[in-house]
Amino acid sequence: MRGFQLHHVRHVLIGDRSQRGISGGEQRRVSVALGLLAKPGVVCLDEPTTGLDSHNAVQLLSLVHKWANTSGAVEVLPVQVRWKVVVVQD
Repeated sequence: MRGFQLHHVRHVLIGDRSQRGISGGEQRRVSVALGLLAKPGVVCLDEPTTGLDSHNAVQLLSLVHKWANTSGAVEVLPVQVRWKVVVVQD
């Protein structure tokens, strides 16, 4: 949880349309983190930044990049990214 900066919301419900929970960026990080629990060698993320503002997009890709450097290979397939997001990738 700390690696994906989710420790502070560990006791908060994710929420849905009828009940507010964690933010959209936090929801996306939960989704990606769940996929990485199995420690795969390759991860393909289809449009991981869609619907996120630039701050959350950069944060998500930075966390995935950090995870990749310590755990394995990651292929990220973002669509309609800003320059700030592209520079996060190798």
